[in-house]
Amino acid sequence: MRASSRSVAFRYSLSLIAGILFALIPISGNASEMEISEYPPSIRTLNYASPEERAETLALGYVTHNPKKHFKRLKPMAEYLAGQLDGIRHGRVLMAKTNEEMVWLVQNGHVDLVFESVGSAMQLVKQADMQLMLLQWKKGSKDYHSLIITHQSSGMKSLADLKGKRITLGEVDSTTSYQMPVAILERAGHSLIRLNHPKDPVPPGKTGYLIVSGDEKTIAASVARQLTDAGAYSNQDWESAKDTPETYKKELSILYQSRAIPRRLVLARNTLPEPIKTALRSVLLDMKNRPDAEPVLKRFYKTRQFDELPREALEQIVQIQQLLESSSHLKSFSQNQ
Repeated sequence: MRASSRSVAFRYSLSLIAGILFALIPISGNASEMEISEYPPSIRTLNYASPEERAETLALGYVTHNPKKHFKRLKPMAEYLAGQLDGIRHGRVLMAKTNEEMVWLVQNGHVDLVFESVGSAMQLVKQADMQLMLLQWKKGSKDYHSLIITHQSSGMKSLADLKGKRITLGEVDSTTSYQMPVAILERAGHSLIRLNHPKDPVPPGKTGYLIVSGDEKTIAASVARQLTDAGAYSNQDWESAKDTPETYKKELSILYQSRAIPRRLVLARNTLPEPIKTALRSVLLDMKNRPDAEPVLKRFYKTRQFDELPREALEQIVQIQQLLESSSHLKSFSQNQ
């Protein structure tokens, strides 16, 4: 009975998501020219000694510009999962710099399992035909929020007050620090324009934004030091002393908080053999009950557990998708990349 309910929940999740997903950025360029990296070492080829070796390998994929930082979190999970699966002898981690590279890796059978935020997950479902599997409680939470923060001295009380101002956003693949705030601001009547420098003038009738790379502390710092008028990231970044030190937080205030967003989604390659997908689901769901998995979960972004996708999370995904799909700026920005 338990297996049957899981199957129904999985089919229900796919039926809800199918037809409403959209591609944030179209695939472009020759895939062979993309830099595909694994740390250590960096590689440009994905050759295995034999087809049998590939069949015996579980490959986890991750999108990042800092593979060294994330490899130490991902590799133990890859090895743990591989050790729990019949017929799998190796756990591998493959890094990509962009969602488009990850799409290519999945389409060509190089990546089996991905853990991603909602915005990127929807792109992988749409473009790489990945299947939603489970919900990951990253940093101990099943969901989180996108925040827009301002300096306490700004006098701003609503999103309307940001017109003509500058806001610092994160990288374009980020759900909470780019995609959600862009769509939220546009829905509130803002006409957005990208700036290259905090001192760039904002044209009349526009709201300027800058994209920064690196950790979320950069976003908090830009607002605390009044280099820009506002910034966007998650409530977990706000609550983190690392990302928002107390010296910054005392200068800041929250202008806007979004609806709840599922914290992280687990996706499987559609062409992965069904017995492996079924076994992966069972292993991931059971990790919270296994003492030997506790250190793996802790290192894996302080994950508390993996759950089936509840109806609430599916409804949240639908609502977020509708919001992102309504943003003409996200679409036009994507087409110009």
